[in-house]
Amino acid sequence: MSQLEMNTPPFNAAEDLSHSRSRSIAGLLSRPSVQIKLKNHDGNHAKTYSTMDQIEGTVTVTAQSDTRFDELEIAFIGTSRTFVDRMATTAAISGRTEATKTFLKLTQPIPNSAYPQPRVLKAGQTYRFPFTFNVPTQLLPRSCGHRCDSRAVRDAHLQLPPSLGDKELNATSGVPADDLAPDMSKITYSIRAVFVRIRDSDSRETIVAEKSKKVRVVPAAEEEPPVSLEVNLQEYRFREEKTIKKNLFTGKLGRLVMESVQPKSLHLPNPNNSGDHRVTTLATIMLRFDPAGGSCHLPRLSSLTTKLKCWTHYSSAVRHSYPTKAQIMTDMTQGVHCDTIPLSSRNVETVEWTKYTAPASRRTSTNWTPAPSSAYNPSGPFYIASILVPIDLPNNKSFVPSFYSCLVSRTYVLDISLSVHMAGPSSANLSLKLPVQVSCAENPSTAERPMSVSEAAASAIEAAEDVDAVFRPRSVVPTGPMYLGGSANMADMGEPPSYEVFPQHGGMRVSVIG
Repeated sequence: MSQLEMNTPPFNAAEDLSHSRSRSIAGLLSRPSVQIKLKNHDGNHAKTYSTMDQIEGTVTVTAQSDTRFDELEIAFIGTSRTFVDRMATTAAISGRTEATKTFLKLTQPIPNSAYPQPRVLKAGQTYRFPFTFNVPTQLLPRSCGHRCDSRAVRDAHLQLPPSLGDKELNATSGVPADDLAPDMSKITYSIRAVFVRIRDSDSRETIVAEKSKKVRVVPAAEEEPPVSLEVNLQEYRFREEKTIKKNLFTGKLGRLVMESVQPKSLHLPNPNNSGDHRVTTLATIMLRFDPAGGSCHLPRLSSLTTKLKCWTHYSSAVRHSYPTKAQIMTDMTQGVHCDTIPLSSRNVETVEWTKYTAPASRRTSTNWTPAPSSAYNPSGPFYIASILVPIDLPNNKSFVPSFYSCLVSRTYVLDISLSVHMAGPSSANLSLKLPVQVSCAENPSTAERPMSVSEAAASAIEAAEDVDAVFRPRSVVPTGPMYLGGSANMADMGEPPSYEVFPQHGGMRVSVIG
């Protein structure tokens, strides 16, 4: 055996791995400690932010040893994350597809005077960097840069979506943890601070220290126009009719029609409002009974049951249209999750009917006459009844406003079922599926206030000057190179705080795990 072989220690893989882990842990421990503190936050309760609310706070950093850095980025970031499990008989097309999309990024401008000179974090010294962000009313068009089937879809995608799918954040924000979102979809907002150093050898950026803090956002959402009765017939049902029999041996008693329209939205209070608030709306159910022949027997109503179905649509590819359940059968990048919440069940045996002997066309804001059934006899009478159904949201769930985004959407449907006594122990059921929106109030302190007299006068003078400017001679000099290419070349003009320019495809990243 040679002298070299005798003096060479044996290789120990476990010991080498242990040393590697120790060096890695030591590197993490030697990194500067970064903390993000938000104004008006205590350790046990986090604030929920709404549209135009200010998010104020401070980034503090303390280094254990002198640490050089070149730049600090403080950003308010909104991100959607989804995954869809593809189940197929062929292994080649089975697996999971994931998508991550950054739809919002606000950066805090930091003047040079706020940095230490030179840019070195001295050991044991604490540095503070304040920041302020305003929750925007909507997103920039760049955040939805893909094709959309209609302008309405694009406008919906540019609305700020609410935080979704984070039970721990909901619990610390003082609301019920369950927001009815599946694990396959998540929308998060966070404040992120990153200290960056540029290496001298290759000019590449390396992260010296970083910290992220999640915040809950529920934007104000206005009530949108009702859905068209001529579309979405597979998703909703506004009318149903059924033949009613008195018993097993007699013929038809008549034809019962059940009909309704989309109710007003369920209006959530602003998250900044304290106290318990009842969230309710009212649905009107119209009934019409067309008797068969000369029968004068009316159907015996039993009970009316109301449920709320919460639909969460998610996908691993951007959506070009409003999501539907029918699309899921042919598109493996889409998924849907539904939670059903029982609301009420009431006895309706005492509902009063009104007899009509001539065609009625009356319609008010709450009542109307349903169209005749397929068994209607124009020479015979018909009967009309109405039922008012109060809809109350339970307080053990965390509801968010209805929304449509590029990857995740949330819609609500009222499932109203009417039970009618039939022969023997059997009964007939008629059901409706009504769309219902969930809207949210804005913060009264940040709502747009009326202009004062002086502000109105200044606005009028400015408008007059704009009119005069139309008739002034204009320069026809070609546009300078600085302004060519749109906002992408204007990103460094320093408008604080501003949306950061999104990369190609609007910050979308898709990965496929097979």
